Amino acid sequence: SDQHRRSLLAPELRELLQEGKTQELAEFLSDLHPHDAAEQLAGLESQEITAAITGLRIGLAKDIFSYLPTELQEGIVLGGGRDVVK
Repeated sequence: SDQHRRSLLAPELRELLQEGKTQELAEFLSDLHPHDAAEQLAGLESQEITAAITGLRIGLAKDIFSYLPTELQEGIVLGGGRDVVK
């Protein structure tokens, strides 16, 4: 199902982050609607999400951030991702 396919992407996103392929990750996220990008990222830890959206245009980063679940938003803000969301 579509839902299942989406949730499989978190490990791939994590892999891109671990390999330092932030440019590829940024391109992938930029191609998605911010709501969909947030859904993809919701499977990651808050510090991973911070790393993932740091490379994006600030407007896009804010849009994606606004769609994240509240507890993830709090984790990001409290976890030192403050420059992203200012």
